Amino acid sequence: MSSNSFHIMVETKTKGKFRMEVEHYYSSAQVERFKIKGKNDRYILMEKRLDLKRQPWKVTKVDINTSNYQEAAMALRDMQDAIDSYLNQKGNKKEP
Repeated sequence: MSSNSFHIMVETKTKGKFRMEVEHYYSSAQVERFKIKGKNDRYILMEKRLDLKRQPWKVTKVDINTSNYQEAAMALRDMQDAIDSYLNQKGNKKEP
């Protein structure tokens, strides 16, 4: 089990850019779990299932306010891409 934090930038068309803290709170051979924190104690819990090639991401809990679901879906995709980049960098550091 690990607990690492890093920041990502998420940009939306109507609300602008947001800096969010991502906590990588669980890691195993099958799954990586993340808590993405916004302001005012808002958060999203997501996990990446490593054994699945198609649709590996699962949003397990959402505590955010949104009026535009399409924009929220695009922001979630951007978050997933940023976390994938983090996981790729983390994986490359482990190799000699």
